[in-house]
Amino acid sequence: MTMQLLTGKTAVVTGAAGGIGSVVAKTFAANGASVVLTDRSGANLQAVQDEIRAAGGSATSIEIDVTDWDAVETAAARIRSEIGPIHVLANVAGGSTGSGGSQPIELLEASEWDRSLGLNLSSSFYMSKALHPLIRDAGGGAIVNVASLAAIRMSTHGGVAYTAAKSGVLGLTRHSAFEFARDEVRVNAVLPGIVDGPAMRIANPDATRQAEASIPLGRMTTQQEIANAMLFLSSDLASGITGEYLLVDGGMQIGSPTSSAVYFEARAKRDL
Repeated sequence: MTMQLLTGKTAVVTGAAGGIGSVVAKTFAANGASVVLTDRSGANLQAVQDEIRAAGGSATSIEIDVTDWDAVETAAARIRSEIGPIHVLANVAGGSTGSGGSQPIELLEASEWDRSLGLNLSSSFYMSKALHPLIRDAGGGAIVNVASLAAIRMSTHGGVAYTAAKSGVLGLTRHSAFEFARDEVRVNAVLPGIVDGPAMRIANPDATRQAEASIPLGRMTTQQEIANAMLFLSSDLASGITGEYLLVDGGMQIGSPTSSAVYFEARAKRDL
């Protein structure tokens, strides 16, 4: 028998029209949650909603730009009136803003800095601020933010703005966990490493192979593995955990291409 970890709960998922967000939404729905899908892409959002419903799950969708505070506030009011209290908020929306955002500091435009922080940090703040009262009204629950391994290291792909934004997500997680604890609202973060996906493999197969060689587990993390971590932190299995982050990176933080090779070569010689 499959354990349904979110039965009877309502979960809001941002960035749910595709990528990790859609997998999180489907995973939550498969575990019994009534899922509220949010994203800017209406057509893709509808497709995810239809897929969840076809599988027997419960899903509704709201088209929203989570980088716009006014839009978030309006959506929160709609959720309150049409759906009621919620139990889980999964802040998944985010990502690289393109080549402009990955420029060196001296070349990075202020507008690109603002754009990356809006997408990767402010969006989580806006949603947490707007929906915390709805989780409190439900008697408590969980907020799970998606940060990145870059939050504790750095991003060579997303640039300084991405690194700063994802580091900020950890600060937001710790502080909101402290403030919201009195309302029985837990706040945690998931830190993905290199996540597998079509864009990653098609864009540069050689870079993909090189990236996988740098990971101790020898492969990229799957979107489902990120969703599973978020499911755990959203569920009562993590009832005593707040203000923490969970790395889901295949061990990248403990190894590198050179350190791993040197370690295993030295060990092989010692074991001979």
